[in-house]
Amino acid sequence: MGIVNQQSPTDRNTERGTSPTPPTGAELSVPKLTQTTDKRKGLAERVLLGLAAVWAILIIVGTGTLPLYSGASIESAGGAAPSITTTSATAVEVNGWWAFVITSIPLLVVVVVGLTLLARHPSRGTHPLAWVAVGVLGVVNVLALLSVGVFFLPVTGCLIAACIVRQARRTEFASSRPPA
Repeated sequence: MGIVNQQSPTDRNTERGTSPTPPTGAELSVPKLTQTTDKRKGLAERVLLGLAAVWAILIIVGTGTLPLYSGASIESAGGAAPSITTTSATAVEVNGWWAFVITSIPLLVVVVVGLTLLARHPSRGTHPLAWVAVGVLGVVNVLALLSVGVFFLPVTGCLIAACIVRQARRTEFASSRPPA
């Protein structure tokens, strides 16, 4: 039985006195574990964007269909028994069509963040425009907290998480690069 030489082609070239050959694409590939993790993070990013979009659409639908305001009045005429009248109204019935404008802000931000994240390669991280859009939505949350801002919080949370996942993917791409 002979001894098998376990040297790589690069090592053999150096022994012969020739310059080492540059590594091939196979030697520079990202490990399977990293690729699987990146796919999971990419899926998480898309799921978070999808949840944010669905919630934003539900906010708009709820603006015109769900009662946001309610009231009650008691009337008594003479010696008759008092009658209680309850009322309810949607945000559109009380505030007009401007309610749709305000409640469509989260959907607009979801579209902006989604386009900036999906149009940019993960190795470049989150686009600053996405962070600015999420920040603007956060300010709108605070300003409208006593009315519809509470309903915007899940959208803002999903968008923040999607941006953080993208930043994590960027860090992973940076750490998987071979040294220069």
